[in-house]
Amino acid sequence: MLQFIRERAQSWIAWGIIGLIIVVFALWGIGDYVRSSQELPAAEVNGTDISQQQLKQAFYERRQQLAQMFGGKLDPTLFSDAQIRQQTLDSLIRDQLLLETAHRSQMAVGDGLLANEIRNMPVFDEDGAFSNQRYEQVLSFQNMSPRQFEASLRRDLMIRQLQVGVTETAFVTPAELANYQKLSNQTRDAGWLQLPIDHFTPTDEPTTEALQAYYDGHPDLYMFPERVQVGYLELSREKLAAGISVSEEELRDRYEAQKDSFSAPEQRRAAHILVEVPAGGDEGGARQKLDEIQAKLAAGVPFDELARQYSDDPGSAAQGGDLGLFGRGVMVKPFEDKVFSMQVGEISEPIRTEFGYHIIRLDEVKKDEVKPFEEVREQILNDIRMAKVDEQYFDMADRMSSLTYEHPESLDQAAEALGLTIEESPVVARSGGSGIFADPKVIAAAFSDSVLAGNNSDVIELGDGRGVVLHIREHLTATRQSFEEAKAAVSTDVKREQAKAMAKERASQAIERLRQGEEPTAVATELGGEWKRAEVKRKDPQLPPEVGGRLFGLPHPSAEQAVFEAVALGDGGQVVVALYAVKEGAATAPPAADGLLKDDGRAALDAFNEGLRKRANVTVNP
Repeated sequence: MLQFIRERAQSWIAWGIIGLIIVVFALWGIGDYVRSSQELPAAEVNGTDISQQQLKQAFYERRQQLAQMFGGKLDPTLFSDAQIRQQTLDSLIRDQLLLETAHRSQMAVGDGLLANEIRNMPVFDEDGAFSNQRYEQVLSFQNMSPRQFEASLRRDLMIRQLQVGVTETAFVTPAELANYQKLSNQTRDAGWLQLPIDHFTPTDEPTTEALQAYYDGHPDLYMFPERVQVGYLELSREKLAAGISVSEEELRDRYEAQKDSFSAPEQRRAAHILVEVPAGGDEGGARQKLDEIQAKLAAGVPFDELARQYSDDPGSAAQGGDLGLFGRGVMVKPFEDKVFSMQVGEISEPIRTEFGYHIIRLDEVKKDEVKPFEEVREQILNDIRMAKVDEQYFDMADRMSSLTYEHPESLDQAAEALGLTIEESPVVARSGGSGIFADPKVIAAAFSDSVLAGNNSDVIELGDGRGVVLHIREHLTATRQSFEEAKAAVSTDVKREQAKAMAKERASQAIERLRQGEEPTAVATELGGEWKRAEVKRKDPQLPPEVGGRLFGLPHPSAEQAVFEAVALGDGGQVVVALYAVKEGAATAPPAADGLLKDDGRAALDAFNEGLRKRANVTVNP
């Protein structure tokens, strides 16, 4: 067959066969090949994909948020990457289902609401007001166009709108409210003894055998996490600005070209006497008062004196009606039109505005004037410098993007062409580090499949006038620490476990003695603590949170015997609790329903989300 084709390669038969092969590949082979090479989505929700990249980005942002909440470090026993990943994926699936539901319900977010939401975001403020230039600049730093940002915000607002619609439908019956109020206002007569963990720290070092046994029994606890070291190029507006010079000639040329923008508009100084018109609209009294004022003006009584005597404007009357200097656009239009048509020293006839009648005297005209060059020199210098920085930054960022894409195996070509130095990062884990490696976008890029495969990253905008490109130097997979490497940490953990066990044993012994009728104060003193007793409320500040929650879950005691229990604290310490009596709370005013309404609203939203998930066609890929 091949020989047949080779011999007839120039014939119409050969081209016909080749055409058939192309069609077959186009319809089946190539499509299957392309599809097989694509990465499976993290999940599919009713036919809509949630990509692996979406999940990775959301995961790293969530992990970073948790790390910041807990002092920069996450306890792997409390927050495993697998747990955070699952929670993040569940959240993305939930939001997609809510969005679909909002669309089906024909919900929408209007342009006015969207614009108002953006204008109220402090990040876009400049000098206390929304700045469109700041808006575009911030989005540029985030490598996001206004269209993309507005679409994302519109999506979030729509989801929030639906959630509020569910939570705000919650209601409380009078019986529920009464029971809730009684439980909320309930108090309990309690006693407690706190046994801090540091009272039980072992003095003897654990044996090597004990350390080895604990190490062997906790294989996932002592790990070096997956880490990377990268080289990177950093492009900085601040560094570029330091190298930009502006000549005096440029400054003068810009000043001459933009002289109009440096001129102060004409201002006028006026005084007025305001005569208010009663709310009912009867102007008779006002007219009589105006006639009296005008008669006195004609008789030579000073305007200032009459303003102090007659003006209904409390802000200016004491100053003889003086309103100071003002330009156009400050006063209401009839007042402004009159002031800017008068001559200095002229006194107007009564002018009607929404505030009443004004008799106006023009005292001064300050003509528009151009600010001298020296006064605006620094402003012009900054404007020119920033324009040059922006031009140079975007040009270099574009070149850096092209060069690092065209030469994905190295940063050398881009560094040489742009005059940049390749920096070396410390070894960082997925939890992030310091400097630029505290940014979730940088961490996400550093651990992306493309960078780990040896390619340069895209240009990452950091949001503070900097952009970076990464290239992998070393990739260290997660490995278990050797016993010797982990020995110090194992020793600390073993001591903590021993202390926790000792505290728990002492608490059990104390409870047994109290049940047998021993005096609580004597038991507490013997254990090096203090017995406290008080009538406490829920979330009482004098109780550790763990104790308050458990105390109000204990059964009611009998008249003869208190209820005793040991409560473990988060750090391993123990608190011995005694419940002597329960005092039921009283029903209070209706506003106490707020807390119950919020609880019911959250429960309703949880049930709503659960129902959406059960009815949806959701596929999660491992």
